[in-house]
Amino acid sequence: MSATDAPLTTQRTTALARAMPNDFSLWKAQQDAALERALQARSPTREISTAPGVTKLTPLQKHVGFWDRNKDGLIYPWETFAGFYALGFNPLLALVSALAFHILHVGYPTHTSWVPNPLLPVEIANIHRAKHGSDTESYDTAGRFVREKFDQTFAAYSSVEGKEGMTFSDIRKMWVGNRNVGDVIGWSFQVFLWAFLWALAADAETGVLHKEDVLRQYDGTLYYELEIYRQKNRLPWFRGGTGLGWPKTATTAKVRSTVGGKTSKGVKTQ
Repeated sequence: MSATDAPLTTQRTTALARAMPNDFSLWKAQQDAALERALQARSPTREISTAPGVTKLTPLQKHVGFWDRNKDGLIYPWETFAGFYALGFNPLLALVSALAFHILHVGYPTHTSWVPNPLLPVEIANIHRAKHGSDTESYDTAGRFVREKFDQTFAAYSSVEGKEGMTFSDIRKMWVGNRNVGDVIGWSFQVFLWAFLWALAADAETGVLHKEDVLRQYDGTLYYELEIYRQKNRLPWFRGGTGLGWPKTATTAKVRSTVGGKTSKGVKTQ
């Protein structure tokens, strides 16, 4: 299966494609059904992506496309800062994340020219070049979504009932399990990306990052929804945001009691 704005998805066919005798169009339909290398990151409740460019871009292109604020195919550092800030992160964390994103990760590898662009833009058409190792391999090297790898990640590391999410402890185990030998860069970005996603979308009370939410971030859908949500609901400070309050956990009452004082019923809420 191919995306019109990602020629690499047509150029890089599989052994199954080469084995097909004549009808390539028939093979493409069969491959999409059998291998789930979808142009949409499918979920049980969301068959059609709400991210812009549904039929033209690969899931990886749509994933980073959220940070392309003017939708011109290039992501500049100030757009990345604006994107992180729109998701609820505080200005300092948004700035550091934007600089790391462009300087250390996806800026130069996506450039068409060997000569570095001093503005360090990310060219979305070439984002597949920035795919790093030591990851879940839920994207293939052309930027397509591989459902088997996605499901395998949760099957292998989730401690949540029904394998429908991962705690932060599960994510740490996944980091260790996915490490490739000597791939320090891959390790680092894997830690950053999953920590960022957990802080952004994990359940406020249980700390579980739900499988459905992880799936929706693979094509960027989650980010557009969270941008709207954050306009009225701030990301709390303990997850890198600007919102106030305490973590909603089983120990919250004890912490509030110690710091905030007691009411006649025992705990003062804030």
